[in-house]
Amino acid sequence: MAHDYTGHISESTENDPSSTIENHEGFATAAVQVRHLMGVVAELKISRIDFMKIDAEGMDYEILLNAKPIIPTIQVIQFEISPKSITKCSLKMFFELLGDTHRIYIFTEKGLKQIAEYRYSDESYWGANYVAIVKEPIAQQHKQ
Repeated sequence: MAHDYTGHISESTENDPSSTIENHEGFATAAVQVRHLMGVVAELKISRIDFMKIDAEGMDYEILLNAKPIIPTIQVIQFEISPKSITKCSLKMFFELLGDTHRIYIFTEKGLKQIAEYRYSDESYWGANYVAIVKEPIAQQHKQ
């Protein structure tokens, strides 16, 4: 398991709402405590997560990969593939990580559209938002 650490968040001083834990010139910085999800889940004795929204500026896949043991207990996961993700992950990697336990949907102007199977043509790095919904909710798992 990865360790907790004190990092520095960089926030743009211009008219830009973005922030990052990566150091960028021209950004104001502040010290922050970075906690890893698995440690927080263990500490708080969390057995189920109803909704998890990840907006980690290109690190969404890495966060989920580090949380792999608890993925089946997360009912809904919202994540993003953005231009910052281009060298770090792909939609295919999310399908490989989540496909056994979750159905993956993309947000469109008409609502959610299920992506039933991975196709290379669905890859997009223009800030696409996705939601993964557990195939079998925990309540139904316990009834079997």
